[in-house]
Amino acid sequence: MKINKDLIISDTNKTLYNVTEDLSTLFNYGEISSVVTSGNNVAIKFTNGIMICHGRHSTGNVACGNAWGGTYASNTINGYTYASAFKTEPAVVLSFTSSGMNGWLMSIGGGSTTQTPTYQLIRGTSATISGYTSYIAIGTWE
Repeated sequence: MKINKDLIISDTNKTLYNVTEDLSTLFNYGEISSVVTSGNNVAIKFTNGIMICHGRHSTGNVACGNAWGGTYASNTINGYTYASAFKTEPAVVLSFTSSGMNGWLMSIGGGSTTQTPTYQLIRGTSATISGYTSYIAIGTWE
Protein backbone atom coordinates (compact mmCIF):
# COMPACT_ATOMS: atom_id res chain seq x y z
CA MET A 1 0.00 0.00 0.00
CA LYS A 2 1.46 3.35 -1.03
CA ILE A 3 0.86 6.55 0.88
CA ASN A 4 -0.32 9.31 -1.45
CA LYS A 5 0.07 12.12 1.07
CA ASP A 6 2.68 12.79 3.73
CA LEU A 7 1.94 10.88 6.92
CA ILE A 8 3.15 12.58 10.09
CA ILE A 9 3.93 10.32 13.03
CA SER A 10 4.78 11.66 16.49
CA ASP A 11 6.50 9.70 19.25
CA THR A 12 6.50 10.36 23.00
CA ASN A 13 9.42 12.79 22.63
CA LYS A 14 7.23 14.95 20.34
CA THR A 15 9.53 14.23 17.38
CA LEU A 16 7.76 14.43 14.03
CA TYR A 17 8.53 11.92 11.30
CA ASN A 18 7.52 12.40 7.67
CA VAL A 19 6.74 8.95 6.28
CA THR A 20 6.23 8.78 2.53
CA GLU A 21 7.35 5.25 1.76
CA ASP A 22 5.64 1.92 1.24
CA LEU A 23 4.07 0.84 4.58
CA SER A 24 4.72 -2.84 3.88
CA THR A 25 8.44 -2.01 3.72
CA LEU A 26 8.30 0.29 6.76
CA PHE A 27 6.91 -2.45 9.02
CA ASN A 28 8.67 -5.44 7.44
CA TYR A 29 11.40 -6.91 9.66
CA GLY A 30 12.62 -9.18 6.86
CA GLU A 31 13.77 -12.72 7.47
CA ILE A 32 15.43 -13.87 10.67
CA SER A 33 19.20 -13.64 10.24
CA SER A 34 20.14 -15.36 13.50
CA VAL A 35 18.99 -16.12 17.04
CA VAL A 36 21.44 -15.68 19.92
CA THR A 37 20.81 -16.97 23.45
CA SER A 38 22.69 -16.26 26.64
CA GLY A 39 21.15 -17.65 29.83
CA ASN A 40 17.60 -16.26 30.08
CA ASN A 41 18.27 -13.69 27.35
CA VAL A 42 17.41 -14.06 23.65
CA ALA A 43 18.31 -11.84 20.69
CA ILE A 44 16.52 -12.20 17.36
CA LYS A 45 18.36 -10.49 14.50
CA PHE A 46 16.51 -9.68 11.28
CA THR A 47 18.03 -9.23 7.83
CA ASN A 48 16.96 -5.56 7.68
CA GLY A 49 19.15 -4.72 10.73
CA ILE A 50 16.39 -4.74 13.38
CA MET A 51 17.06 -6.72 16.57
CA ILE A 52 14.60 -7.69 19.30
CA CYS A 53 15.98 -8.87 22.64
CA HIS A 54 13.98 -10.23 25.53
CA GLY A 55 14.53 -11.94 28.86
CA ARG A 56 12.80 -12.99 32.09
CA HIS A 57 14.67 -13.16 35.41
CA SER A 58 13.77 -14.07 38.98
CA THR A 59 14.36 -11.18 41.35
CA GLY A 60 14.81 -13.41 44.38
CA ASN A 61 13.84 -11.76 47.69
CA VAL A 62 14.26 -7.98 47.51
CA ALA A 63 13.79 -5.72 50.55
CA CYS A 64 11.70 -2.59 49.88
CA GLY A 65 12.57 -0.59 52.97
CA ASN A 66 13.76 2.79 51.67
CA ALA A 67 11.00 5.32 52.43
CA TRP A 68 10.13 7.32 49.32
CA GLY A 69 7.13 9.59 49.83
CA GLY A 70 4.19 7.32 50.68
CA THR A 71 5.93 4.23 49.29
CA TYR A 72 8.99 2.06 49.93
CA ALA A 73 11.71 1.33 47.39
CA SER A 74 14.41 -1.29 47.06
CA ASN A 75 18.04 -0.43 46.52
CA THR A 76 18.95 0.05 42.83
CA ILE A 77 19.04 -3.26 40.96
CA ASN A 78 21.50 -3.70 38.08
CA GLY A 79 20.19 -4.12 34.54
CA TYR A 80 20.46 -7.32 32.50
CA THR A 81 22.99 -7.94 29.74
CA TYR A 82 21.49 -8.46 26.29
CA ALA A 83 22.31 -11.70 24.45
CA SER A 84 23.86 -9.55 21.70
CA ALA A 85 24.89 -5.88 21.63
CA PHE A 86 22.83 -3.26 19.79
CA LYS A 87 24.41 -0.75 17.38
CA THR A 88 22.72 2.16 19.18
CA GLU A 89 20.82 2.26 22.48
CA PRO A 90 17.46 0.47 21.96
CA ALA A 91 13.94 1.28 23.14
CA VAL A 92 13.34 -0.83 26.29
CA VAL A 93 10.28 -1.84 28.28
CA LEU A 94 10.82 -3.37 31.74
CA SER A 95 8.06 -5.05 33.73
CA PHE A 96 7.67 -6.79 37.09
CA THR A 97 5.23 -9.57 37.94
CA SER A 98 4.60 -11.04 41.36
CA SER A 99 1.95 -13.28 42.82
CA GLY A 100 -0.03 -11.22 45.35
CA MET A 101 2.86 -9.03 46.53
CA ASN A 102 1.51 -5.71 45.21
CA GLY A 103 4.65 -4.12 43.88
CA TRP A 104 5.84 -2.45 40.72
CA LEU A 105 9.04 -1.59 38.89
CA MET A 106 10.50 1.87 38.38
CA SER A 107 13.21 2.27 35.75
CA ILE A 108 16.09 4.42 37.01
CA GLY A 109 18.18 4.77 33.84
CA GLY A 110 21.67 4.00 32.70
CA GLY A 111 20.75 1.62 29.90
CA SER A 112 23.22 1.08 27.07
CA THR A 113 23.78 -0.89 23.88
CA THR A 114 24.68 -3.93 26.00
CA GLN A 115 22.45 -3.68 29.09
CA THR A 116 18.92 -2.76 30.22
CA PRO A 117 18.47 0.26 32.51
CA THR A 118 18.85 -0.15 36.26
CA TYR A 119 15.63 -0.24 38.27
CA GLN A 120 14.02 -0.31 41.71
CA LEU A 121 11.07 -2.29 43.02
CA ILE A 122 8.41 -0.23 44.81
CA ARG A 123 5.72 -1.21 47.37
CA GLY A 124 3.10 0.58 49.41
CA THR A 125 4.48 -0.92 52.64
CA SER A 126 7.95 -1.78 53.89
CA ALA A 127 8.46 -5.49 53.18
CA THR A 128 10.38 -8.04 51.14
CA ILE A 129 9.11 -8.72 47.63
CA SER A 130 9.93 -11.37 45.03
CA GLY A 131 8.83 -12.10 41.50
CA TYR A 132 10.07 -11.84 37.92
CA THR A 133 11.46 -8.96 35.91
CA SER A 134 10.98 -9.14 32.15
CA TYR A 135 12.23 -6.89 29.39
CA ILE A 136 11.91 -6.39 25.67
CA ALA A 137 14.32 -4.17 23.74
CA ILE A 138 14.04 -3.16 20.08
CA GLY A 139 16.78 -1.50 18.10
CA THR A 140 19.34 -2.11 15.39
CA TRP A 141 22.25 -4.50 15.28
CA GLU A 142 23.94 -3.29 12.08
